[in-house]
Amino acid sequence: MSYHSSTFENSFSFISCHNVLGYLPAPKEQLHKMHSWLESNGIFSLITRSPSGRFAEVYEQSKSVDFALWRYKEKIMKGSFDERCELFIPNDLVKMIEETGFSILKKQGLYSLEKYLPEGYKKLIEWIPQHEIEEHFFQWILCKKE
Repeated sequence: MSYHSSTFENSFSFISCHNVLGYLPAPKEQLHKMHSWLESNGIFSLITRSPSGRFAEVYEQSKSVDFALWRYKEKIMKGSFDERCELFIPNDLVKMIEETGFSILKKQGLYSLEKYLPEGYKKLIEWIPQHEIEEHFFQWILCKKE
């Protein structure tokens, strides 16, 4: 049995998309679908990994600034099973969410890099322009469909 996206229009009061959006093809299109699935005033909770978190994680594992920078600039995480995860810069993600029709209720970083990946965080602030640094491993954004 297969379902068409329109089958779910205005069906849900809450959608949780935690650490999933980066694995989906065409993330903006997927956000549009999820927006259409929500009832009016429905809530959407989104968590994504940050490029800064990926830099700190890769540096702590490899101790190679060059490798960590390459992974940071690529904004893609590759796994053992050839899966790909797109990483989102917070301001770009907020813009994409708002363009999709959601209003943002709250934004919050999760898991401080300084606390959980201190060596990687120190290297991050040495090598990446300050305005590009997200200080948390994950970003959480709570949205509402008006």
